[in-house]
Amino acid sequence: MALGTSPGVDHLNDAFEGTMTFQDVRRQIDNNLPVCAYISWGEGDGHFILISGYHVLNEVEYLYVKDPLYRDGVHSYETVAKHYRSDGKWEYTYKLKV
Repeated sequence: MALGTSPGVDHLNDAFEGTMTFQDVRRQIDNNLPVCAYISWGEGDGHFILISGYHVLNEVEYLYVKDPLYRDGVHSYETVAKHYRSDGKWEYTYKLKV
C-alpha cells in the first residue's frame, strides 16, 4: 500500500515527480520529518530510500540515507539525486507529515 492509503494512516503530505532541493530537504528534516525518495534504475527497477538527516562539510552537501536494500550511509546530495549506487536516479519524492 502506498503512503497514506491504508485505513487510519495519513502520513503523506505531498508526492511529486522529481527531487527536492537540498534546502527543501533541510527544511523538512529540521521540522523532524524525513523524506522518502524513489530511486529508479530504469525499466521499472527501483526502490524507496528514506532521507533522515543532512550535513555540509567543506561546502559539500550530504544526506543521511536509510536504505532497505543496501547499507545505510551518508552520500552527497548530488550522488543521491543523480548517481545513487552508480546509475540510480531520484525519480519521485514523498513528503511526510505528522
